[in-house]
Amino acid sequence: MARVALENTLKRIARQENVNDSQKASKINDDLKKANCYGEFMRSQIQVWLAIGNSAAHGKFGEYNEEQVRKMIEGIRGFLAQELQVS
Repeated sequence: MARVALENTLKRIARQENVNDSQKASKINDDLKKANCYGEFMRSQIQVWLAIGNSAAHGKFGEYNEEQVRKMIEGIRGFLAQELQVS
C-alpha cells in the first residue's frame, strides 16, 4: 500500500510540474529530479522504496527484510506528509 501511495503522489507531483505522468514510477522520479522538484538524495531514496515495493509485488521476499520495509514505510509517510503539506 505504501508503494502505491508513493507512486500516486509522484504522478500527482508530475502533473503539477508538467512532467509526463504516464511513465513508470522510476522514470517519473528521474524526471522530477531533473525538474528540480528535489535533489539527488531524495531521488535515490525514492528509487530504493520503489525497488522494495516492486520486489514485494513480484514475490521476491528474499530481496529485502523487515527493517527495510519499516524504514520504507516511515520514509514514504514523511515524504507524503511533506508533499501534501506543501501542495
